[in-house]
Amino acid sequence: MTHSYDPKDCPLPLDFFLRRYHISRTTAWRWRKNGLPALQVGAKIFCRESEFVRFMETQTAINQQRGAQ
Repeated sequence: MTHSYDPKDCPLPLDFFLRRYHISRTTAWRWRKNGLPALQVGAKIFCRESEFVRFMETQTAINQQRGAQ
């Protein structure tokens, strides 16, 4: 599968998304454990916004389904 390059979707530090979407470090850690696509370079963790938002929406849907049961 090939992906076209989109300069608007380059990897950004995970801390950027935590601040932008008001997500705790604990939640980000748990999401990474559950498969959030991320790239670690040294101590820094990076993620593409499209992948982050897609994963966040998936997790929200899963949590809503659990709450409805």
